[in-house]
Amino acid sequence: MVNDAFGHSFGDQLLQQVSKIFAECIPSRDTLVRLGGGEFDIILEQCSTEQAGRIAQDISDRMDDFRFIHDGQRFRIGTSVGLAPIDSRWANTATLM
Repeated sequence: MVNDAFGHSFGDQLLQQVSKIFAECIPSRDTLVRLGGGEFDIILEQCSTEQAGRIAQDISDRMDDFRFIHDGQRFRIGTSVGLAPIDSRWANTATLM
């Protein structure tokens, strides 16, 4: 919606701000990737399910507080988070994703 309403440069600014929030919530050894659009994946290594849940909650809380500001207007950005342990139950990476 940001790209359509204000152009790609503002959409890029939004993605940079959101990715910075995500990066601040995860340990530096872990991996944050943008899959496309507004979709991100985070790979948490050596992390228990409980720790991952706390990180996911931290991201959700930070995004609840975040507002993207453009030309004096404030926009709330919705976030949904899912967790999946990487273990032998997944036949391959595509199934896990």
